[in-house]
Parts: sequence; C-alpha cells; structure tokens
Amino acid sequence: MLKPLLMNSLTPSLLGDSQCATAWQWLCDSRKGFPPNADIWHLRFHRHSLLPRIHDDIKAGRYRFNPMQIVTCANGEEIALWSAADAYVLKLLTLTLQGILPVHRSCTHVKGHGGHKATVQQTHNWVAGGAYSFICKTDIRGYYANIDKTQLFTLLERHVHCPIILNLLYQFLHYSVEQGGNFHEPRLGIPRGCALSPLLAGFHLYALDQDLSKRKQVRYLRFMDDLIILTRTRWQLKRAVATMNQWFADAGLQQHPDKTFIGRLNHGFDWLGYHFNEYGVCRAAASAIKQANTKLHRLLEQARRLPPKKQVAARQRAVDYVTRWQRWLNAGITIGSQPNWLGQLS
Repeated sequence: MLKPLLMNSLTPSLLGDSQCATAWQWLCDSRKGFPPNADIWHLRFHRHSLLPRIHDDIKAGRYRFNPMQIVTCANGEEIALWSAADAYVLKLLTLTLQGILPVHRSCTHVKGHGGHKATVQQTHNWVAGGAYSFICKTDIRGYYANIDKTQLFTLLERHVHCPIILNLLYQFLHYSVEQGGNFHEPRLGIPRGCALSPLLAGFHLYALDQDLSKRKQVRYLRFMDDLIILTRTRWQLKRAVATMNQWFADAGLQQHPDKTFIGRLNHGFDWLGYHFNEYGVCRAAASAIKQANTKLHRLLEQARRLPPKKQVAARQRAVDYVTRWQRWLNAGITIGSQPNWLGQLS
C-alpha cells in the first residue's frame, strides 16, 4: 500500500514547463502517422483544456492509467498501445527519472550511453585488439515479460521518494491489457512500447552491470537483454558467467538456450545482428538475414494481393525496406573496415 500522496520536490520537476513541452513534442512526433480515429488527435485538438486537467490530476495524486488496448497495425501485427494521455505522462516520468535512477554506462541501449552502432563499434575494437580469447554471448529469455514487479518496485523505492511518482510507477508496473472487453493483468513483466520501459529495464540490471564491468581483464556490455562478456582466460570467463547466472536466478530470469554461446572467440559469434570473427565484425548475422527476408516476402505478398492501382506503392515500400536494411548493414560493416582488419583477412 502506498503512503498518502503529498507534494514532493520531484513533483515540480515532473511538471516543469520545459519538461512538459519536451514530452508533448515527443508525443506529437511519435504519433503523427496514426489514423484519423486515434485518440492523439482528440488530445491535440483539446490540449488547452485537457493538458491542464492531466497536470492537476497528477499533482493531486489522482491520475490513473487506462488499460492498454490491443490494436492491429497496417501490416496485420497486433500490439498493445497506451492511450495518448498515458503515453504523455509516461514520457514525463521518463524525463524525470533519467536523472535519478542509476543506469550503468555498460548498458548501452539507454539514451546517452552510445546506442546500437556504438556498441557494435566497441565490441569490434575489443575483438580486433586481440587481447581477449574467450566469450560469453547470451540473451535473457523473455526479459521484459519476466521481470519481477515486486522486486523492481522495491529497487525503485530506494531511489525515488516522491509518493506521487511512486504511485504512477506502481500503476505502470501493475498494468492491464484490454481486448474485446476482456481484461488481463500479467503477473510478471513490464509493458513494452513506451518511453519508460527501456529506462526501467536498464535500471533493473544495474547491480549486475556494475559487478561485471569493474572486474579486471573482463570486458562487458549489455544492449537491452543481450549481454556479452570477453575475457583473457577461461577461468575469468567461468567466474563471470557464474556471477551472471546467480544474479539471474535471484531475479527469476534465465538465459535463452538458443541464443547463448560460451567458448573461444575465434569460433565466431553473432551479436546485435552482425557476425564477428576473430578480427571483428565481418557480415550480417544469419538470423538478421533470415528476419529481413521474411519481412521482405511479407511485404511483397501483401502487394501481390492488392488491386493493381495500389501495387506500385506497396512494392515501393518493399524497395524502401531493402534500402533501409542495406544502409543499416553497411553502417555496421563499415565499422570493421579498418586497415589492420582488412590486412589480416587477406
């Protein structure tokens, strides 16, 4: 049971003019392509009356998140979506908590910590340097869906002392999903598809990130639920993996058996969509190529079923997808296009 809601020093920060403007602009940009019947347009049209009401509800501690709605995208995929007002409040929470919750620098998916390409670059530099011989590359099985809500909220209470923000976080963790009049509240996990989720996912593993990052002669990175450990000796790797597994057991998490590789680095490994050999990044991972082919075939099949007048635009979407994927691939391969790497290959 949460404490009585009282004003706290964090509440003005949560609803600061600059922060509200940033959150509002983010919401408008992220949902500008939504269909005409989406609630974002109602909120935008009536923003002068609705936004002050939302702010007042937050300050009074009476704001309540609505159940997430299952919606069908243009490609037929079903996703759970927050209402526009809830997405706005969650963005405000994210902007406020970014400066409060500790997230280790080795957690690179969080904004300001490098991102995808910087993670690939750093991994390439370590591998190409030749100082490390052993690797553990793994993925947490269903990470977002298996986070213990109680455990995460207890960790949050150590860093957040504002009852209003804690109330919103508690609601977020104990979210519900509505589809066709049926409501479901997952026992485990946090929802994906909002600004707050990556921050909490990064914060949740802070203790593990801190432990493995400070070990001598051990290199460690994590991108969301993908982890990589590089060591000089087999014994160093065994100790690091034992620590990781113990932390996973305490948190109720598991390694994904099909996405785990432990062994010598010169055997090669897949990481973040690329394949690495002993000289660094060299090509796209087989799983990334398979996923891209599946998406391309789906787009072409959708185009084939459309009337002739609409097929041209649909096929252009397939062409655009291939162009974007090739650009993504080239950006990673270029990382490995260094003279020492090319010379060793030849």
